[in-house]
Amino acid sequence: METPHVLTCLSGSPANEKVVRLAASLAQGIGAIFTALYVEPAPGGLPKGQSAEVLQNNILLAEKLGAHVATVYGGDMATQVVEYARLSGVSHIVLGRSGRLHFFRNAPQDRLARMVPEIQLCVVPYSEKEDDPLELPRVSRPHISWPDTGRCLGVVLLCTLLGGILGEMGLEMAIIGQVYILGVLAIGVVTTGWVYGLMGPLLSALAFTFLYVPPLFSFRYVAPGYPVTFLVMLVVGLITSNFTLRVRGQALTAADKAWRTEVLLRHAALLQRASSPAEALDTLCAQLEKLVAGQVRWYQPNEQGELMGPTEDKNEEEAALWAWQHRSSAGATTGIRPEARRLYLPVMGQRESYAVVGLTLDKKRLPEPFVRNLLGAMVDQCGLALEKYSVEKDRDAAQHKAEQEKLRANLLRSISHDLRTPLTSICGSAGILRESGEALKEERRKELYNDIYDDALWLIDLVENLLAVTRIENGTMQLHMEPQLVEDIFAEATEHLDRHAGEHVIETRLPEDLLMAEMDSRLIVQVLVNLLNNAIKYTPPGSHILLTARSEGQWVRFAVADDGPGIPEKERGKLFEMFYTAGKRRGDSRRGMGLGLSLCRSIVRAHGGEITMEPNQPHGSIFTFTLKRKEAADLEPA
Repeated sequence: METPHVLTCLSGSPANEKVVRLAASLAQGIGAIFTALYVEPAPGGLPKGQSAEVLQNNILLAEKLGAHVATVYGGDMATQVVEYARLSGVSHIVLGRSGRLHFFRNAPQDRLARMVPEIQLCVVPYSEKEDDPLELPRVSRPHISWPDTGRCLGVVLLCTLLGGILGEMGLEMAIIGQVYILGVLAIGVVTTGWVYGLMGPLLSALAFTFLYVPPLFSFRYVAPGYPVTFLVMLVVGLITSNFTLRVRGQALTAADKAWRTEVLLRHAALLQRASSPAEALDTLCAQLEKLVAGQVRWYQPNEQGELMGPTEDKNEEEAALWAWQHRSSAGATTGIRPEARRLYLPVMGQRESYAVVGLTLDKKRLPEPFVRNLLGAMVDQCGLALEKYSVEKDRDAAQHKAEQEKLRANLLRSISHDLRTPLTSICGSAGILRESGEALKEERRKELYNDIYDDALWLIDLVENLLAVTRIENGTMQLHMEPQLVEDIFAEATEHLDRHAGEHVIETRLPEDLLMAEMDSRLIVQVLVNLLNNAIKYTPPGSHILLTARSEGQWVRFAVADDGPGIPEKERGKLFEMFYTAGKRRGDSRRGMGLGLSLCRSIVRAHGGEITMEPNQPHGSIFTFTLKRKEAADLEPA
């Protein structure tokens, strides 16, 4: 079963308040959708007895009672209401009826009942002698302007000259009369206002009578068809001027509506490109200023729940804070803090309010209903955009938390598995030395000492990597950036290599004596030690390992190359992932936890560089990373 829909009309009549309240009661009673429709009148303003202030109050009342305020345009208001009701699926129409008689046409309520018999029509009688909400506007005051007057006289003069030419050609008077009728049509097109619909036929008739109707050059006439000609001119002039006035008014209204709709569409497109909540709110204010022709500002709550600083007026602050907390409009033109200078609208999503926009209105008067609907739509669009940012932020936080939990679980699992072997080895070797160390040969004792030493060093490296990874993941690692000589960093790194480094040929090359880079030396030494130890572990004894650095523009490129068996192509893309180890082991069966290369990548990226791996020719691997170069001339004197 479809939801019922109650429709009522808005006007600037004081009696309209009663109609709106009864329509709201009906909608609430039957659980229906409630719509208050405002029919924008044709040019000429509100009908007599209605005022813009009363119209504004009636619109606010309808919104307060839960109505959706809509706007349509047109001169025939009954037709506009019928078309809107049919398109919107309205089931009930609530209108007011005054005691005024309709002599020349049916009452608007009767016309509606005849046009939409399928819709229930509820008529609310009232005794106030106010114009009915569906009455057409009364005739506006005459609009006279010098340009329109000049055009009217020019057309009459042109018709007179053309009539003289046709008369010299011997044409009949009836054809000359048709020329003046054509001139009356032209006057209705080129002028604005119904007054020229009377002036044009009158001047044309006088000119035609004086110049072409016998007796000539007098205003007496003897032609029997002249009164008919004059009446045709008058009717044609009035119809043409009225039609032109309506068409122009509808054209202006359509152009204005199209421009405002374009603002709405443009606003939606700009919101899609906004990269932050602040940019989205700036976009909203910029587009709203085009509609209200006034200043628009936005406010967001801080950690204390305050929207504005102490420099703001107290009324403004309270109105904005109320709008944000209660998710409803406040300030100028509302019943909440009406003394405020601005109208405050909450920018909210489905979950909460995210900001408040303050609109400076002209003379504290609400914009017309159509503009208000656009304002609401644009604010709602921005609210949805801010909610999207909030959801993405929560999702990223949840994802980050999940990754941290996964990291902790992997660390615990890896530690529990990988620490067991070296600790067992240390305990076993130490137990043998303690129980029967004197009975062992010197070579066997040295072998046990070396095993304990190697296992202890492996544990120290593991702990250092774990601590570094923990600091990076928690965001607590702080870089102490200073210019450093690359030669000194190389010397420091080669002093802290694995015990098996002596089994390989390790060479360093520097093309420049004073090559400098900006770095945290402690961390970069750790990167070089990890890369060199990897080359030592995964290449056979006697392999060549080359450590180089060279300048490339604003960067220094470091490289650790070896001529070992290399890394299979299928494993190259996973080398820098945490907890990933290539499928090679040392001779003592001790494997790593897969933290070294991941840690190197994190450290290098924290320095603003990149680390990569590529195969060496004819075989082997080359690990390279970049750091920002520092010139010796740029250093400040001590």
